[in-house]
Amino acid sequence: MQKNEIDALIRLLDDNDKEVFVQIEKRLIEIGQEAIPFLENAWGSSFDLILQQRIENIIHKIQLDRLTHDLKTWFETDKENLLNGALIIARYQYPDLN
Repeated sequence: MQKNEIDALIRLLDDNDKEVFVQIEKRLIEIGQEAIPFLENAWGSSFDLILQQRIENIIHKIQLDRLTHDLKTWFETDKENLLNGALIIARYQYPDLN
């Protein structure tokens, strides 16, 4: 079900109505990390520069939200371990870093 919802939302990303776009963007950000592979696939198969830019912005917002959440959690539970903090920050640029 989530895959179908994500696909439908992505198909509507090029809508000219700002209200529609804001709601779609909000929902994709709520879905979070799970939406990124679908967004990347849509970016790669599109030649529409506006759509690509919108997708890039949504991906960055999702990654920033995750970074913020992970840093808050790290600070509250493990702030003595600076290596984990550095890895969390590095994952913003390199999301697959383990």
